[in-house]
Amino acid sequence: MQTDVIIIGGGVIGTACAYFLAERGVKVLMLERNHLGCGATGSTAAIISISGSGSTPAPLLPLSLESYQLFLDHEQNFDPPLEFIRGGALYAAFDEQEAITIRPFYDEIRQMGIDCRMLDGKQAREFEPLLAHRVTSAIYNPASFHVNPFRLGEAYLNAALRQGGRVEYGVEVKDIVVGSDTVELSSPSVPDPVSARYAFSTNPAANNLVNSEGLPASPIREVAPGVSEPVCGDATCDPGEDRCDCPTDCGTPPSTETVCDDGVDEDCDGGADCSDPTGDCDAEPACDCLPKRAICSDDTECCSSKCRGGKCR
Repeated sequence: MQTDVIIIGGGVIGTACAYFLAERGVKVLMLERNHLGCGATGSTAAIISISGSGSTPAPLLPLSLESYQLFLDHEQNFDPPLEFIRGGALYAAFDEQEAITIRPFYDEIRQMGIDCRMLDGKQAREFEPLLAHRVTSAIYNPASFHVNPFRLGEAYLNAALRQGGRVEYGVEVKDIVVGSDTVELSSPSVPDPVSARYAFSTNPAANNLVNSEGLPASPIREVAPGVSEPVCGDATCDPGEDRCDCPTDCGTPPSTETVCDDGVDEDCDGGADCSDPTGDCDAEPACDCLPKRAICSDDTECCSSKCRGGKCR
């Protein structure tokens, strides 16, 4: 039988790809080395949420909203039923500072048209008696719900199979050979590089590498041909290692930015100089800009150079 698309892995993402492709007439083959949901899918909290969480990069927000709506639109197609638990979600705060931190979530959720509520500590414990007594406030988001992740993967796959899709278990993919598309990195100050790295976290604060759709790149680390991969823990700070990714060899990074105009993320928290996410350089004249979550009108106003939805990100 002809196969148009091969999908590797039977987690929720793989089975969802099979489902939506098969719906469009694509002949899919899914390969799974063990069983459905045996990886991250089977360990997840399985909460389907829509919120103003600042951890979601701005280019991904429309996809987040669409993903949430897809569950509601396709619920009638799921077999077996997903064991929906529509109990909403609480964002709890233990002190005044945490209450200030979660307040923007409340504002953004309300802007999405969701009738969420701000609760004080007493109201929160009346709503959920198991909350600790030190909870001072909470946000209730009624739009969040829970599903059984194993049933979700099974339902996606069953629907794909009904559309002519196939699945093979016990198949492990060892390697994927792709074309010559590359990302080339260079610097005049490094004429003979031995390694290159982009980003130290999955959502770097100063992300400036995106694809044609504006979606952020994953962290990249490459070593030049013929150069041995540095080994963290060998007591030598090798080329390609630094204090951020190997403090045992290169020394512990400082707790704050020590220089605010060198373009170096000295404390390894995902942002250098004025973009430091903890505000180490906010008092510097060069950092006379709006901090994260402040109201903004364009990118130049934000220390992070990212104004999204009228707020600095």
